[in-house]
Amino acid sequence: MRHKLAHCVAQVEAAKGLVYNTARKESQGLDCVTEVSAIKVFCAEMVQEVAATCLQLHGGSGFMRGMEIERIFRDVRIHSIDAGATEVMLGEIAKRM
Repeated sequence: MRHKLAHCVAQVEAAKGLVYNTARKESQGLDCVTEVSAIKVFCAEMVQEVAATCLQLHGGSGFMRGMEIERIFRDVRIHSIDAGATEVMLGEIAKRM
């Protein structure tokens, strides 16, 4: 259980690093469309994986209505759809490679 949680923390920290680095680039007036698209793809997938791991750690009770993890698990799916589907973001990255 500790290893699964530690892996989740590592993923979140990696995402934060990507965001902070891109924010620094943006504040310097540099083009960072590729990085923003990559962040969206990475974070959308990462948050779904972390939520699934946390749901698994709760066992069967994690699926019960009213449990916060159940709501989170349902809600994170929108991140790969909202503000541009993952496929659109990947297309943007590929176009700029």
